[in-house]
Amino acid sequence: MKILSIDVGIKNLALCIIEVTSDPSSFNIIYWDVLNLFDDEIKTCQFNVKNKNTYNHCNKLAKYHKNNCFYCKTHAAKTEYKLPTSDLNKYKRMKYDDLNKIIKDYDISCNEKPTKINMMKSIETFIEKHVFENVSNMKCNEISIINIGIAMKDKLDKLDTFIFSNIDSILIENQISPIANRMNCIQGMLTQYFIMKNMTNIIYISAANKLKPFIGNKKTTYCERKKLSIDITKKLLIKMEGNNIEKDKIINMFSNHKKKDDLADCFLQAIWYNNSIN
Repeated sequence: MKILSIDVGIKNLALCIIEVTSDPSSFNIIYWDVLNLFDDEIKTCQFNVKNKNTYNHCNKLAKYHKNNCFYCKTHAAKTEYKLPTSDLNKYKRMKYDDLNKIIKDYDISCNEKPTKINMMKSIETFIEKHVFENVSNMKCNEISIINIGIAMKDKLDKLDTFIFSNIDSILIENQISPIANRMNCIQGMLTQYFIMKNMTNIIYISAANKLKPFIGNKKTTYCERKKLSIDITKKLLIKMEGNNIEKDKIINMFSNHKKKDDLADCFLQAIWYNNSIN
């Protein structure tokens, strides 16, 4: 039996696929990783700086961009483009006299009659052609659900088709918190993705289940549960049967991963489900 277990997240969508043999206590890990549905790549300055006889990118943190080229503040000022200013950023809310001042200050051509609408159009065209945009430091809760859905499809489609072949059950951690509206939406998007792949045996699993076999109904804090998940996963991996080389690779991968807690959550969810049906 092949089980796909998913811990829902935007930056940390954790997936674990285990294959269980006739002995329910024996399993193989087919796939185990965390996907990032949020492009938060740090942009660096691409201005070429001479170093002895070679040119290299500046690589300082980028503040501005234009036409997919990124620059720090120092090197942005050395290009043909202008830095964005507070008055240019606010032009859509300005009155006629203020717009007229911008037209004159920046020497913006306004070929048509200088009405408020025409001046705004001229300023907009000027900004598009000649003014940098700020590099956006977007947060997870600011990214649109549509962009999350596009990233989800792209990331999941890129996984080897073998990974998703012959999956018997898909487990998705149920998102029931009233403050988890976005996570609940992503849960639904994941569900629809697999339904459209004709993988319809989808089960929503309570987050409380994964630790029950190990701690019972003991009350714990969020941080305690995260630590317990990691510790228990390490112990189960050490007991895992199979090729020692592959086993060591998996243990090392888990031990060195930055998101051990998310990996542990989706893994333990799969283990709990397997034990519950056997």
